[in-house]
Amino acid sequence: MCGLFGWIVNSHTVKRDTRAALGATLAIMNDARGGHSFGFWDGKQIVRALGNMADGATVTELSRAHVMLAHTRFATTGATTVENSHPFHIGSVIGAHNGIVSNHWQLNHKHNRTCAVDSEHIFYNLNEGLSLKEIDAYGAIVWYDGKGLHAGRFNGGSLSIAKIDGGVIWSSEEKHLRKAINLAAVKLRFLYTVKEGQSYRLSVEGIERHKPLPFDEPSWRVSLTDGVDWYAYGKEGSKATSTPRETVTPSVALARVKDTRRFSHLRDAHLGATEQDYRRFDFPIPERLPLVMRIDHETGAITESYHRAAVDYGRKLAPRTPDDTDGNR
Repeated sequence: MCGLFGWIVNSHTVKRDTRAALGATLAIMNDARGGHSFGFWDGKQIVRALGNMADGATVTELSRAHVMLAHTRFATTGATTVENSHPFHIGSVIGAHNGIVSNHWQLNHKHNRTCAVDSEHIFYNLNEGLSLKEIDAYGAIVWYDGKGLHAGRFNGGSLSIAKIDGGVIWSSEEKHLRKAINLAAVKLRFLYTVKEGQSYRLSVEGIERHKPLPFDEPSWRVSLTDGVDWYAYGKEGSKATSTPRETVTPSVALARVKDTRRFSHLRDAHLGATEQDYRRFDFPIPERLPLVMRIDHETGAITESYHRAAVDYGRKLAPRTPDDTDGNR
């Protein structure tokens, strides 16, 4: 889970002190979705660094421009480095993505790319005019293509956009916008309905439909809720129990959910295992990840996990026969 936020405003209407309040609030709110690194583009340059944005950026930097495209990263694919931080600048495209591309390695092979971060494929395809249908992904993106700013969400991704006096602002969650607008003392005109699978052109005047975002559904996805972090199998295949407030490092987590719609009402937070994760724990790399999670819909707790397919990880993980009476197939 990462964070996206930004704005395009009239600098005479939305003055620098107002932009400072917006930027500080949105940075702090989106740091809760990131924490590993951050980056932003202010219409002239890209700034990227490790850690929280609130620790590494200043309100002077965040408020100096009428355009802001910012991202807070929680690393899932690719090492936690400055180079792997968003936004990415690929050709004429500058963009940031909150979400996961599940066929990352296949796309590297197909297009002879060396992308370290799965999200890069989205912006390569946009820059090269290739179809987005070949990308299995979920999430939300914001990008600049040399002509204007665009944004959209797809396959369960989260993105909220608001019209204020003097421009447009956006963030990964609606509550971020409401808090930032309140603290900056700007007038909220209205919140837009950001439709799934649709991108929008962003301008000071407002937003308008741009083009569809026909991403395919990701082949694996984990949905979690507040208070529950990661459920994983460690190096020896031992079961790691999941309770509220427990954290298992995401690079350890190897998981796959077949029926994502089953958990669609829960708060989105997603995780995918990468090729490096398997190599790190000496697991042979399977075609797909067979671990399925059951979630208690009343408490949001992950109650049990079981193997769904006979995949040899290279270690003798004791197979468990799932009780399929719950219909989770």
